[in-house]
Amino acid sequence: MSEIILQTDVHLPRFIRSLKEEDFWDYLVWEDLKGDLRRFVISPFKNNAFAQTGFDDINIPSEITKKRLPVCKDIKFEITTRSTTKRPSYSKINTEFSNYSQFLLEQYNKGVLGSGYRTIDGEFCVSVDLLKEKLDNDKKNMLEGKEGIEQRLKRIKPVKPKIPEKISIVLGRDYSKLTESNARMHIGAYLLLKEGDKRTVGHKDKGAGGKIKMFKDLLLEDSLQLLGEVPTEGVHRIKYPFDNVVFVHQLEARKTLDHSAVVERFIKSAPDKKIQERSSIGDFVKIYMMMKEGAETLLRKKQQIDDQFMSDYSPKIRDGIIYIRMEGVVNRLSRYRAELTSTKLEQNILMRPPGYF
Repeated sequence: MSEIILQTDVHLPRFIRSLKEEDFWDYLVWEDLKGDLRRFVISPFKNNAFAQTGFDDINIPSEITKKRLPVCKDIKFEITTRSTTKRPSYSKINTEFSNYSQFLLEQYNKGVLGSGYRTIDGEFCVSVDLLKEKLDNDKKNMLEGKEGIEQRLKRIKPVKPKIPEKISIVLGRDYSKLTESNARMHIGAYLLLKEGDKRTVGHKDKGAGGKIKMFKDLLLEDSLQLLGEVPTEGVHRIKYPFDNVVFVHQLEARKTLDHSAVVERFIKSAPDKKIQERSSIGDFVKIYMMMKEGAETLLRKKQQIDDQFMSDYSPKIRDGIIYIRMEGVVNRLSRYRAELTSTKLEQNILMRPPGYF
């Protein structure tokens, strides 16, 4: 018989160190219940605390500010508010530079040449000033994010509160009010959430020499062992059948490109101090150093450039302007995008009835 639920009890999960049926259930229940902790208890209280500062995305502090929020004698918080600014949208900059490079090649193949382009030794060459200026300007103008504020709530008192074994959330109750009982609920919910993840997901432990593996890590290890390798593309499913249910571990390989690193491979400034082998310097900056400062020998010595670098760009000066091979730029861009693409596995657990597969 159905009935209305008025209260949700969130229990501190046990340490899940195996892959039995009850382990799957306990993990899935925890993943669901911790969302209730955030939604009903943690976020409402925190957002109301932030509102007490008087700051928002319109009323922005000129410097980092800290405000103490005493709730009662035994409970005190501190709210840190800092301004945020828009940042370069490196994904857009990267895509735009790729399109721009292809456009220049297409124009050249059509016989269209403009200022900053010319044919040298039978090859299409472009002013390095033009290319660097393009990336520098896009970095200044192609922005994302917001101009507003970022806030953080820190517990000052109690210093070492006890992690609760259970928190009961009364549905419909307003946990945003800055009362003593709500403050204790907020602290307890936050601590329970952090400890619960340690017991189910795992956590890093310097004293233990690495990561303490719990259910999520153990499941991933077991699935990868069955697959025989770490998948680099596509969706892969591994079934874990039990008497009453079949759990399906779904792994989806997602590729991520470090767009900012790609852009900086071309325009990152040289270090102010002595150049080392590990120094990260943009290709266009290296070309300036070679052609304007006579630093080719130094750059070769520090393994910043090599014969392949010279072959790709083949820098030359004509009428006081440094030109480089456009094909070399395109090839380097393609190479950097490949080198700076990584694969991450997205994990999900699905449920199916017995005999489904």
